[in-house]
Amino acid sequence: MMELFGRIVTMSDDQRAKVWDTSTGASICTLAGHSGHLHSATFSPDGLQVLTSSADSTARLWDARAGDCLHSLTGHSAHVRSASFSADGSQIVTASADGTAKLWSSRTGQCVRTFLGHGDVVWAAIFTPDGHHILTASDDRSAKVWEADTGACTWTLEGHQGGVRCILCLPGGSDVLTASLDHTAKVWDMNTGELVHHLSGHTALIRAVDVRNS
Repeated sequence: MMELFGRIVTMSDDQRAKVWDTSTGASICTLAGHSGHLHSATFSPDGLQVLTSSADSTARLWDARAGDCLHSLTGHSAHVRSASFSADGSQIVTASADGTAKLWSSRTGQCVRTFLGHGDVVWAAIFTPDGHHILTASDDRSAKVWEADTGACTWTLEGHQGGVRCILCLPGGSDVLTASLDHTAKVWDMNTGELVHHLSGHTALIRAVDVRNS
């Protein structure tokens, strides 16, 4: 669930997402068209569109006010576990259980590039704040840093003893945070691929991470 500009988007196992007005609680539109339950839903940076990912192996781009499907992003062969916008909203990256991530144009809905190299489910794929790199997290116990423009893998971040389920970029854009089924989180230097901090103490898998400026 996410709030932006007085609206909320929710996703459900009923194969639909909904956009709501925060001031009244009224439903603005229903985003219906997926044939599998949803894994993620997020607003575009300008708030005019919603991006969803689904167990039906697709992601979809929607008009956030009318509820119309603008593009269906097809090409993955298994669940699309996550879908994210670049900071300027011009591109989308998806992560899939087929072991790949894909880069798409949000204007045309066309696949620009496929990122190959993981050996298991890719749970998350995000852009760095400057849009120059893409970060992926996989059940193959690694995370990867990719060049968005070429698809080349810059670094493979190895050291977790279980699948990596979450990844994000720390403020400043030079460090990466990963969280794993091995009960730990790790901080990495994105410029060198080196481990900076090993965060241990949990006794079960870490499901989510977040950061903020102090």
